[in-house]
Amino acid sequence: SGFPRGAVCSSDPLWETRYGSATPRARCKPQKDGSPERKGARQPPMDGAELSCHTGALTGMVNDIEVAVIGGGLVGLLTASALQAQLPSTSLALFEAESHLGEQNSTRNSEVLHAGIHYQTGSLKHRLCIAGNQAWRTLASRFDIPLRACGKYVVATSSKEQPRLQALLTHAKRNRVPGFRAATAAERRSLGAQVRIAAAAFFPSSATIDTATAVERLDAHLSNLGVPLLRHSNVLSLARQRGGLALELAAGEPVRARVVVNCAGLGAVRLRRTLGLHALTDHWVKGQLSLDPV
Repeated sequence: SGFPRGAVCSSDPLWETRYGSATPRARCKPQKDGSPERKGARQPPMDGAELSCHTGALTGMVNDIEVAVIGGGLVGLLTASALQAQLPSTSLALFEAESHLGEQNSTRNSEVLHAGIHYQTGSLKHRLCIAGNQAWRTLASRFDIPLRACGKYVVATSSKEQPRLQALLTHAKRNRVPGFRAATAAERRSLGAQVRIAAAAFFPSSATIDTATAVERLDAHLSNLGVPLLRHSNVLSLARQRGGLALELAAGEPVRARVVVNCAGLGAVRLRRTLGLHALTDHWVKGQLSLDPV
């Protein structure tokens, strides 16, 4: 058993924002052509941007599926998108604990696409940073996600800092960071109006991306394909059973899935422990930005 194509329902928060809080929740019934029929709700434009699946409208449908993606952040949404593209006939659903997609790490960060300057050469973080920087540019073009290719200057504010800058450039070359160069005289003069400067380098591959829009675009993309995106669906634990895994939800009946992809972010380690997998542990750190006076 799987999901009927076209069973796409309105997400309450987005519906209320764009069509009024008094709008009743839509009830979805797939038509013969796969498109959804909506009863008891005002008809929104069918462009996909306002449409997403809601747990309540799918009760009874989602109990035996082939693939469950746990976590509705960017990693979960991109995973679901890739699986849907490669396995279009596979019954797939995404489970998100919050009322909105991308509510945690995905939209609570600097939104910077890093160049890969500082990481240990050959480390997973280094390799994923370089590859991910380019991958996001492709995704931004495909899904019309705002991306600001502004680049980044790294500045030595005194002659004492110049050896550190040179060491950083040597490491960046070792990491194969693309396109970096010394700042021009004109750039140094411009920077000098803002900060004391002895030397500087420019890294063009650094950029920023609008993560909230990225979440919205992926939401619309998957919803248009009929992939259920189940908000308010907190997966508490996993249990092995014949032919797959059982997902225990905070509300509703358990779900059976042949394959589970754990994209639960900060809850991923806790979730895997429910299967008796204890090799990984959470390592909490605090990021702190320190600005020295110029």
